[in-house]
Amino acid sequence: MIRKILSGTYHNLKLLYLNNRENFFYYYERNIAVMIAKYFFLIPIIEFFLEKNKFIFIRTIPMGPGELIPAIDGFIRRLEMGAVSKNKKYVWISKNRETYKTLMEYTKEYFYFSSSNTFLYYLFLPIMIRQNKVTLECGIARTKWIIPENGKVIKNTIGRNNYLDRYSRAYSEEAWIEYWKLRKDKNSGQGLNSSYDISNKLKKIIDKNSNKIALIHAKFIKRNSAAKPTDPETYLATLKKLKENGYKTIYVGREKMPEQFNQFDIFDYANSEHANFKNDLGLFSIAKIAIIDGSGICALPVICKTPFLYINSWDSFIFPWSYKLSVFIPTLMKDKNNNKLKIKDIIKILRCRPESGPEVFPENDYKPIEATEEQILKGYLELEELIKNNNKKWSENQLKIKSLDEGHLSFLETRISDNFIQQNIDII
Repeated sequence: MIRKILSGTYHNLKLLYLNNRENFFYYYERNIAVMIAKYFFLIPIIEFFLEKNKFIFIRTIPMGPGELIPAIDGFIRRLEMGAVSKNKKYVWISKNRETYKTLMEYTKEYFYFSSSNTFLYYLFLPIMIRQNKVTLECGIARTKWIIPENGKVIKNTIGRNNYLDRYSRAYSEEAWIEYWKLRKDKNSGQGLNSSYDISNKLKKIIDKNSNKIALIHAKFIKRNSAAKPTDPETYLATLKKLKENGYKTIYVGREKMPEQFNQFDIFDYANSEHANFKNDLGLFSIAKIAIIDGSGICALPVICKTPFLYINSWDSFIFPWSYKLSVFIPTLMKDKNNNKLKIKDIIKILRCRPESGPEVFPENDYKPIEATEEQILKGYLELEELIKNNNKKWSENQLKIKSLDEGHLSFLETRISDNFIQQNIDII
């Protein structure tokens, strides 16, 4: 009884400590660091020293792979092609996070100094958030770690996300377009494109030499690209076909694997002791195929050159993941009268949402239409066909979709599922 009480008390005190610590750092980032950046008299002197010695801090590097990978990949490519000076001493300091640590390990050669040390991050934060000549903006998201030119940081952030300024949705779309153009530029080098390794412990479980590894990812929470939790039943026909085709299927991500998937002898990597960002990269490097469900994890098959099917993303028409060996099935929309929206209408909604609103599906006005079990299966089979014939011509309907907008659709390498568009020809 006493042990139970003591254990409960310890647990509550630990939660209190962690919450208070989080609240303090949240306050430090948005208030104390800003005050130091604005008014501490030594800051300009330190900046003068850093500039004279050619130091440059890269900044606005989110820790989620969907924004982290494009930020660092873009920086390296700009460096390789000379878009940013090669004669500077680039510094990358971040909080102590696994994703940062892993990419720092793989990109040491591009930085004079890099460290995922939370103390150092907070120490240099007042310099990194200033408008100055010793920082380089690398983030392509519209939320920024920069004090606005008028000195007034944004008051209301979305959720517990912490940032100092929020740019327009138009800025974000243009930044992504520039990133994809950069990746297509042959002078930008390879960036983060590489083949990564997995740990020795994971190698004992997975036959690394197998050329029949399929990665499956599912999203069961509503967030960002995911308009609603995915119905796991819609995966079953594809999982059955993967097994029939001789694939060793691995469940990736970090969400709980549905019980329905157990019948297909799937390795639940996502909830295993082996799940970490380094192994994530390694798995995508050795996989032959991947199915990704509305998530920034799609950045991994892009840099690992893994053929993938991308499903259930409601913002695919302006924020697609572009890779020539990929197929996507977007989330469609219908209004309150159950009328299906055309692609141009969906694009307009995506671009004209309130600038201060959350990055989520507008469920008060519309209903999402997710991919069906048959559509996912047919999308997978199209991807298999594309892998066998990577010079396969685009269908007439796919080209029509490509010509509907001058943004991402006009030059993206990924193609919409031909079967899907045939079933939804009315949205063109």
